[in-house]
Amino acid sequence: MKSIHIRLATLADVPNLNQLIIESVQHLNAPDYTPVQINSALKYIYGIDSQLIVDGTYYVAEMNGRFVGCGGWSKRRTLFGGDAATTRQDDADLLNPEVDPAKIRAFFVHPFYARQGIGRAIMAVCEAAAVRVGFRQLELMATLTGEPLYAATGFKVVERLAVELPDSVSFPGVRMVKTIVQPHAANAKWQKSAALFVMLLLMVVTVLAPHTGTVIAENPQISEAVAIQKAVEGTLGENFLISEMGTAENVFARDTAVAHNQENEFLVVWAGNLGWNVIENDSDQYIFARRVNDQTGELLGVNYIKIGVTNQLNSQPDVTYNMVDDEYFIVWTAAHLSTGEHEIYGQRLTKDGELVGVPLRLSQMGPEGNSHYAAMQPAVSHTTGFLDNNYLVVWVGDNNADSLVNDEFEIFGRYVNFNNDPILSETIRISQTGPDGDTNYAAAEPDLVYDMLTKQFMVVWRGDTSEQVGEWEIYGRILHTNSTAFAGQQVRLTHMGTDSATGYDAV
Repeated sequence: MKSIHIRLATLADVPNLNQLIIESVQHLNAPDYTPVQINSALKYIYGIDSQLIVDGTYYVAEMNGRFVGCGGWSKRRTLFGGDAATTRQDDADLLNPEVDPAKIRAFFVHPFYARQGIGRAIMAVCEAAAVRVGFRQLELMATLTGEPLYAATGFKVVERLAVELPDSVSFPGVRMVKTIVQPHAANAKWQKSAALFVMLLLMVVTVLAPHTGTVIAENPQISEAVAIQKAVEGTLGENFLISEMGTAENVFARDTAVAHNQENEFLVVWAGNLGWNVIENDSDQYIFARRVNDQTGELLGVNYIKIGVTNQLNSQPDVTYNMVDDEYFIVWTAAHLSTGEHEIYGQRLTKDGELVGVPLRLSQMGPEGNSHYAAMQPAVSHTTGFLDNNYLVVWVGDNNADSLVNDEFEIFGRYVNFNNDPILSETIRISQTGPDGDTNYAAAEPDLVYDMLTKQFMVVWRGDTSEQVGEWEIYGRILHTNSTAFAGQQVRLTHMGTDSATGYDAV
């Protein structure tokens, strides 16, 4: 378990805090605001109010030295806006705690740590500090995204309004208030006791972030701890059938993958076959998808969503969710029935299960139509940002580029962007499992994850890099976002048994 440390911010923290604000706004506000509204607000509203830091009323939440949240309160009149904001008021005079509410200001949580109690912990610190100097009420301007958090901590809606920004963009907000000390109880003794109680409570209760060693499903909104708690408490219910492939001869469902969206739904994908002459009078193998309610297990939408390339055997799917565009991206291997050529394809899917466009071919391994070269075992992840709204797709490839030869398998990848027409980067060779041209070495079974804090991808795979054929270990490599450049060389991550001994493997 990792503890959250909350401390007063300093002026030296401002660059890191501004970066945290950008990350938080771009990702967490995406369901409630358009990209135009978000970009305008980042320019004209959001940012650090350095006066709060000078006043000693702004806090940073840290985990292992990383900024994961921030927020504060103010004894001045400005309700919202950073140093450069056009919405600032005259702050020369301090508020009167007897009649004015203290202002709750600039709460942001890094998307990776959202929904884990960090905002509530900072709020408790702010409330205790405001009580300590005699304030009886709190006031804030909430975004539509932040309103549920503040409502859950006792704030009431006073007014819904839209702020007109200098570029004529309208930005909706919600003014909210909360009574923290009843007027008849606002005497010095009560204030001191209440503040002491809250501070003691904060000393006793440590905010914990969940262990992240096991991936349950890609879920930008619900923490892994919640999913684990549900599983332990049995609230997920009994096993239930997701695929319904029918009763025809030789039907099957296999090669499963799953992702999660912002509206409490899973998307489960698999490779399957409904039997001869059942799907549009052909026997091709397709990718299927099904929406599932993450609370009840209810199957949503149509019986199944069919995805794939006709006249090909479609298999080995993977799926990721794009919170910026509110859609899924599914990748898979397609084997041509006539030529035997294996390549990687991708398909966009709306949150409601509607196909967006047609399958997009992502790989080109070897000469066109040559079955001696292949791409297979794809995996995909997404950067989850407005400014770098890209997918990275990786796969095992048997290519003839860079002195590679037939049956020499390495890990390859490609960035994909759908902001306008599909844009594909050049193909990136990620692994180096042996001397080029030597088929005694191989890489297989890649997977990857995106780190929103460092803006990098980590790609891992099984590799046979020993002169002794069949000694498999796990390797990894880090890629910079939006770049074909690497953060370093590939790294060996496991050491199973004695080197050069073939009886030990990492799988």
